[in-house]
Amino acid sequence: MAVTKIWTIKDSLQRVLDYAANPDKTEYDALAQTLHYAENDAKTKLNESAQLVTGIHCRADHAWEDMRAVQERFGKTDGVVALHAYQSFREGEVTPEQCHEIGVALARKVWGKRFQVLVATHMNTDNLHNHFVINSVSYVDGKKYEQRRSQYAEFRETSDKLCREYGLSVVEQPKTKEPARYARMREAIDQACEDASTAENFHRALYR
Repeated sequence: MAVTKIWTIKDSLQRVLDYAANPDKTEYDALAQTLHYAENDAKTKLNESAQLVTGIHCRADHAWEDMRAVQERFGKTDGVVALHAYQSFREGEVTPEQCHEIGVALARKVWGKRFQVLVATHMNTDNLHNHFVINSVSYVDGKKYEQRRSQYAEFRETSDKLCREYGLSVVEQPKTKEPARYARMREAIDQACEDASTAENFHRALYR
């Protein structure tokens, strides 16, 4: 069973300049901060020689530079700079390697034909989960990713299809009206996604 979510990451020129001038600063631009969160060693290290981080049409260890180069080539370095998505599995249902394999396959199928994606598997919680950082600018034609409900539906449906192929359970859509408290929880999560520009802001918004 995999739960999915996706939200936009916005940027400002000042943060971009701060990061470009001093990569060691703690204040990253929104794209770099999201990539840093996704790649965090403590969350993605499987053993001494491997990390579960894969770059699709970008180098995993130079994802910011590669994604930024595409944005600069097409003159689209402001506004929404990336999409941040996750795919979380039920506790004990997948191994770290399986989780990552499914995540890479999902990223290739949903975004890989037009966008650069960093896939990072986090193992810092009981529920293994994948983080996806998608460049908002296509490396193919420079067009920006337009987030629509149909695209999220494709993301969720492709995730479900892969789960079935791997013999995993799937979250079935409820046939009856969900309880009011679940509806309020869903609204709170959606609002947090709209209000947050980074993973940390998202967590703070959810806490509130």
